[in-house]
Amino acid sequence: MNAMRINEGDIVIVRRQEEVEQGEVAVVIVDGDDATVKRFYSSDTIVTLMPQSTNPEHKPQIYDLSKTSIRVLGKVVKLEVFI
Repeated sequence: MNAMRINEGDIVIVRRQEEVEQGEVAVVIVDGDDATVKRFYSSDTIVTLMPQSTNPEHKPQIYDLSKTSIRVLGKVVKLEVFI
């Protein structure tokens, strides 16, 4: 998420909520295991998690909701940058 100036060691403040608007930055749990911070997009059956990174290895993550459990933990509302 370095394109959004979120870097390793920074702290994100998250408002707990189960839903976010299209394009908002959220903390999301994928398949009950991995938490990630990504820009969130969804339709009825598909969720796309978009990285905001300058690293070309970070690709959009696209999930079929009939095959993968996706749970929004909350919306990122603030960033505390530590140097």
